[in-house]
Amino acid sequence: MFMDKNEILAKLPGMFVEPGLRQEMAHNSKFLRIGKGDMIVREGQYLDFLPIVLTGEIRVFQQKEDREILLYYVRAGQTCMMSLSAAYFNNTSVRME
Repeated sequence: MFMDKNEILAKLPGMFVEPGLRQEMAHNSKFLRIGKGDMIVREGQYLDFLPIVLTGEIRVFQQKEDREILLYYVRAGQTCMMSLSAAYFNNTSVRME
């Protein structure tokens, strides 16, 4: 579900406080509300975006055979380092939900 960008940024005191950064984020970002269990990025997907968590947390993991391997959590104000690397080097990503 898409959300109003400026309204979201206005509710984030202490995060992304530089006015120019907030303006760029509001202009160039897509703000989504993700529910528990929703898949954000599938393993092996090429990324053309960088997820930044504003509230809550996301789980980053890999699937090996029939097991999930938890890599880490991404919390408010953070982004997934593996997604950042994948986007920068045009590689595929791990799974996030």
